[in-house]
Amino acid sequence: MTPQATFEELVTRELDVLYDGAQLLTGEDARAEALVLSVVVDASRRYERGVDGFTFRKWIVSQLVQRYLDHLFEIGELPDPAAQSPIGDRAESPVPDEAQMSHLLNNLASLDDAAPDELGTVVRRAMEALPVHLRAALWLVDMLEFTYAEAANTADLTLRELQDWLYRARRELQARLVLSLRDGACGRRSATGTSEGFGVH
Repeated sequence: MTPQATFEELVTRELDVLYDGAQLLTGEDARAEALVLSVVVDASRRYERGVDGFTFRKWIVSQLVQRYLDHLFEIGELPDPAAQSPIGDRAESPVPDEAQMSHLLNNLASLDDAAPDELGTVVRRAMEALPVHLRAALWLVDMLEFTYAEAANTADLTLRELQDWLYRARRELQARLVLSLRDGACGRRSATGTSEGFGVH
């Protein structure tokens, strides 16, 4: 199999991931398609034989994120990490751990017996409401399982800057999910005339 044929086979497997990420980053179908097309065309010229499937996914995703963040930086729509104010004392406002986030998502799922795809829609909408650089950080680390070092390299950040992006992203996502939970609970109380608590204060 030629390198080009290998590339085409590998990239075909990752098209859904690329389109999903491009849609998450750009928020528009047309821009997402244009981004994926430009990345695939450019990557096909630089692909080297010997990249396995797992590494290939991270490699091609990195090309997509780098291209879009570079574009945003060039047009002045990407914040300078070095210019952002310090986060402050994280001990006073800790990021929820996995068990707490799982409890929150379970509460969301209980609203009107939401199906998994409906829950996914709630989380997706909450992510789409985040600033694009925070979306990128969450997508890379929390969804595609990039290491912090890999994600920092992809976004051209220091490790501390990447950690700050993730901290801000997870805190804001948590806040938006809690609002969704409260809105759902309020709607349910209005419809039933009862008060049902979900342990969110």
